[in-house]
Amino acid sequence: MACQSIEWNTSGVRLLGSRELLWSVLPISLTIMTSNTAPEREVLRMVTEGCSNQEIARRLYLTEPTVRFHVHNLFTKLGVTQRTQLVSVARQRGLL
Repeated sequence: MACQSIEWNTSGVRLLGSRELLWSVLPISLTIMTSNTAPEREVLRMVTEGCSNQEIARRLYLTEPTVRFHVHNLFTKLGVTQRTQLVSVARQRGLL
């Protein structure tokens, strides 16, 4: 049986077959891996460790607004709205 996934969009829902799914996810993963800045990668690693923005800022010698900026960019790039989703999607896409 072929692997399928659901794609949500404004016009409704459709099933993606395995080949279609691979080509729909692969470019996103490659873009994220190559477009993340070094600070974003480090912030992502620390978010996966359960660090708060304050702790990340302290350990990386950044301000909290800078950490929030990086976390927001990661949310946008991965299409998530919560830290737990960020970790889950990053693991699924092999970014960790």
